[in-house]
Amino acid sequence: TIVAPIATDAITPGSMTFLAQNKVPFMGWAITPSWCNNSYGFAVSGCTIPSNGDVSTSIGATLAAYLKTIGQSASTARLALVNGDIPSAATQGTYEAALFKVAGFNNIVYNGDSIPANGAATNYTPYVQQILATKPTAIFCGIDYASWIGLSAALQQAGYKGIMYSTGVTYPPGTLKSQPSVKAAVQGQLEGVLFPVLEDNNPATKAMAAALKATGQTASGTPLPVGYYTADMLIQLLQNAVKKHEPLTGAGIAAAANSGFTYKPTLKGGACAETYPAAHAAGISGDTMLQVNGVKYIPKTPYSCYKNVKLSS
Repeated sequence: TIVAPIATDAITPGSMTFLAQNKVPFMGWAITPSWCNNSYGFAVSGCTIPSNGDVSTSIGATLAAYLKTIGQSASTARLALVNGDIPSAATQGTYEAALFKVAGFNNIVYNGDSIPANGAATNYTPYVQQILATKPTAIFCGIDYASWIGLSAALQQAGYKGIMYSTGVTYPPGTLKSQPSVKAAVQGQLEGVLFPVLEDNNPATKAMAAALKATGQTASGTPLPVGYYTADMLIQLLQNAVKKHEPLTGAGIAAAANSGFTYKPTLKGGACAETYPAAHAAGISGDTMLQVNGVKYIPKTPYSCYKNVKLSS
């Protein structure tokens, strides 16, 4: 038995422990830290907040690459980091700050974790005032979709004209057409998406589009590459188990992978390579920068795989 693809934070840490105890591999998007250091968790995005091991510089490197395209630099940016009022937020903020500094962002003027989750805030003015008091030129947000929409609208209303950047939180393309208020709130925003998306229009994403068309289905947004690359990794995990003469059981598949296995998409522009068992403790390495323009997401930097660095736990 294999559980795949997973693309939700509704799978609790207890559920993942239960799956591992029962030798059931689980695969998909590592949204929560519970994926890390679990020998049965195979994420196409690496660990969200690794407790040790390598972490990717992509979160900051992508923004630095974008700034170069508009004649600016990471070294002169005044960066605000905004996270939610959740148990892991403090750790998340520390992790983000370290990675942005590796990418050259040495002027982090705000690092807060007070935004209520799931759009629960009825008045964003106090949070906006705290953020804007530090005079940021760029705001990176690690909060959930509903909260980011509310905060974005409030920042615009307060007159903020700088960069707003999130890791794909507001990348559901169909929503821009169906919800005018969301479209208005996110205009001009940058979305750093952790996976190759259709907008990248490279050999890998063209193959993904062709595979989708062949099914007669339509899809967009992050779930599409999550599902596609999870399936791609699963096929290679099965082939690896056969090659190593392991049974095609959960335990056999995991054992074969954890004895040494590298997942690598065959086409240029695909998800980043991951080598197990090291990848159980490694960070996300890939990113592409999109910008909201009307109802479209326009690529600003191509999907790239960035280097990993060691950060203390």
